[in-house]
Amino acid sequence: MTMAHFQPQGGSMYGETAGTRFRATGLTAFHWDNPNGAYTETVVNRYHFVGQGGIQFRIFGTAPFTVNANGEVTADFENLVDECK
Repeated sequence: MTMAHFQPQGGSMYGETAGTRFRATGLTAFHWDNPNGAYTETVVNRYHFVGQGGIQFRIFGTAPFTVNANGEVTADFENLVDECK
């Protein structure tokens, strides 16, 4: 199995309606393998956006997919969550 991750730091964005500034932090991780002629990969995303006044927005998700030895692709999006507090 091979793994890699991407962890951006210091990102920010502004809300379209009120112009609230949000600071972003998070992680994207990749796990892939090649068992028995198939290819499998799982992508995991965890991102947090924190705004002025304690407003928070979070996005979480896991997306595993497989390409079997015949080239057929299966994918499933698990635990997709977005929350605004």
